[in-house]
Formats: sequence, structure tokens, C-alpha cells
Amino acid sequence: MSESFGNAKQFVQIYNQIDEYMKNRLGQGSSDGSYSTRIRILAKQDSSFKKYQDILISYGELRNAIVHDYGRDEYRIIAEPYTEEVERYQKVKEELMKPTLAYDDIAVKSEVLYSLSPEDRIAEAVSIMDRRNFNFAPILYQGRVMGVFSPETIFSYLADYGEIKNTDKMMMKEIKNYTNLSSKKLEGFLFLPLETTVVDVEALFSEQRPQTQRLEVVFITKNGKEDEALLGMVTIWDLAKAKNQ
Repeated sequence: MSESFGNAKQFVQIYNQIDEYMKNRLGQGSSDGSYSTRIRILAKQDSSFKKYQDILISYGELRNAIVHDYGRDEYRIIAEPYTEEVERYQKVKEELMKPTLAYDDIAVKSEVLYSLSPEDRIAEAVSIMDRRNFNFAPILYQGRVMGVFSPETIFSYLADYGEIKNTDKMMMKEIKNYTNLSSKKLEGFLFLPLETTVVDVEALFSEQRPQTQRLEVVFITKNGKEDEALLGMVTIWDLAKAKNQ
């Protein structure tokens, strides 16, 4: 065992930094509770703390196992944690204190996003989306999302009319009753603000939704409002792709 206890010192430092961060987040009176109590409170308010709740509590117990407390701010190190655990704890701390934003990390930016206008022709959109394996294409007007062309759009239209006539000439605006977000019964869409984190998006996609609807796309705007310009878009496939990188 290393006499310098370098890993243990770093581990305790991370613990103290997280604990101080939690106290600042929770404000006056939070110092009276325990480390694990603060974690549980924040887990109800913050997706990152919820995601790492069990790990944080386990590391709190590990901290108590590697040091012997003598009193306020006085302790003696009695064990050394593995380097891998210290590194993992550091990464968790960084995610808690400076979480990665979905817009920065996983969103497809509006500048490169495949989108449609009300005047775009349906046949051309179907051809491009089929070739590029896209399921969802936002329909934009002056930068704002007016609807989404998706599998449900086509299925709902066919259910009512049996076929799509004159597809070479028919435009998106002619089927707006099937592309409007309010018309979607199976596909769910959310608008979230720019400060939304990756962990927030992960939590939303994993949440149970009504049996008739599944979250398919998250749209990111400045303040998470539907009448604002679209900045980026995230599907569950974008999330999965980012995790595999």
C-alpha cells in the first residue's frame, strides 16, 4: 500500500468538493443533514444526481471506510482506493458540477438538420428520407417548427384517404392536418431550453409515457418554447449513437 495515500487524498478531496457543492445548491440549513441525505434531496430535483444517486451514496460509504474521523475536518487515512474508482468519482463530480448540454453534445444543429418547408413536395421528401434513413423531418417556417413529417403522417393520411394522389405535385402544406404536432397520437415531441443537459434528455427518453404515445424527438430552442426558432433536434438514435462513441 502506498504510504502517501495519493488516491485516498484525491478521493476525499472529490468527496469534499461534491459535498460543498451540494450544500451551496441546497442553501441554509443543508449542513445539518448527512452527505447521503443531501444526495437524496437533490436526486428529486436534478437528473444528474438522480442518475448517479446510488454511485454517490456508495462512494460516500467508501470515503468513510478509507478514513478515520477524529472531529471537525480532522481525519486519518486508513485505506487506499483503486485508481479506477478515483477516476470514476472524478468523472461523476464533473458531470454533476458542470453537466454536458444536449445541444453541445448530442443535438443535430439546425444548420445541418434535414428539414422541410410547407412548399416542399411530399414525393421528394419521402425519397430523401428513405435514402438517408430518416424517420422525422421538422417542417419549418421562419425557423420555427410548424409540424413534423413522419411515419405517422403517412399512415394517418392513408387511413383516411387510402392513397396519396398526385404525390409528385402535392406539397407539405396540403397535409398540414397530418403534420401538426397536435395531430400526433402515437409520436411524442417535446420542446426544451438550451440549458437542457444530456442526462435530462436521457431521463426523458427512458421515462414511461402514456401507452398510446412514445417520445420520439426533442426540439431545442432558446427557452424551450414552441414559437421560438429551432436550434437543434435530438432523437433516441442520436442519444444511442453518442453513447457508443
